[in-house]
Amino acid sequence: RAPPAEAAELGRAFEKWTKVAAEANSLGGAAKDIPNLAGKLQGEYKDAFAAARAQMLELFPEAEFGAQSARPKGASSVEAKLAKAHLKDVGNGGNGVTDAARARAAIDDAIGTRVTLKDASPRAVDALVDRLVGAIERGELEVTKVNNYRSRAGGLPYATEAQVARIRDAMARRGRADVEVASGDRVLKDSGYTSLQMGVRYSNGATGELQV
Repeated sequence: RAPPAEAAELGRAFEKWTKVAAEANSLGGAAKDIPNLAGKLQGEYKDAFAAARAQMLELFPEAEFGAQSARPKGASSVEAKLAKAHLKDVGNGGNGVTDAARARAAIDDAIGTRVTLKDASPRAVDALVDRLVGAIERGELEVTKVNNYRSRAGGLPYATEAQVARIRDAMARRGRADVEVASGDRVLKDSGYTSLQMGVRYSNGATGELQV
């Protein structure tokens, strides 16, 4: 069961996505294909899930770092996210999400992995960052964005700025200097939600979200 702060965040997100999907569906035309595209993509995510799950369990052994949970993104969540991308593109004068290629490009969190740290001390987080940086340097994992969420009421993040910089710099050494690192108000949560949340690409090419 998710902690109260996280459950509240998820509840608000689900309500927002549901409204967006309904709005896109009401437009007709190309938007009517979104449920079928969502089903196709969700099937692909299920096929890619086992390899991504095994990779994370090997990278962050539960005995050392703490319990892991993982899941491929559900069809309803995929549909809602595609609907949002469709509405945004149409609003900008485009044709929207009209085929599988565009649909795949719109989903950057196909397979989610959560590591619940049994020790959140700076030393333990350093060990996790060591593993993450090593995987990046070996070309086994990519990090595309970093959101180091913490409470607005003076809460401390799990990762320090220096630890986040290590992840960003490891990607830069691989030729990817475009890693988005959120800052300021974007990482402050009224609910108290705290997580090191990263967009990743697994070794099998699937996109995902890693939460620590």
